[in-house]
Amino acid sequence: MSPETAEQIAERTGRPREGLEEQLTAMSKRGEIMGIALGGAKRFAMVPWMPGIWEFQINRMDREFCELWEEYARHFDRSSSPRTRTPHRSFPSANR
Repeated sequence: MSPETAEQIAERTGRPREGLEEQLTAMSKRGEIMGIALGGAKRFAMVPWMPGIWEFQINRMDREFCELWEEYARHFDRSSSPRTRTPHRSFPSANR
């Protein structure tokens, strides 16, 4: 989804325009969504969990966040998403 202004989001979602930009700005400061300035206007967009929200939370991570992540991670199927696959590569040993 392309970044949208608060006005565009209000029109698309049917939410009231009043206070929406402030709410979206607060959400972007907490790393819940992406907020950027484009063409002199603030724009907002959803971001994927990884990469995305995980990286936005790096300075806020605490024990509770990590425990919640561990619980969440147990509930998704890593084999169904190419973004969650870890590439493996074997390297020859130099000790042969």
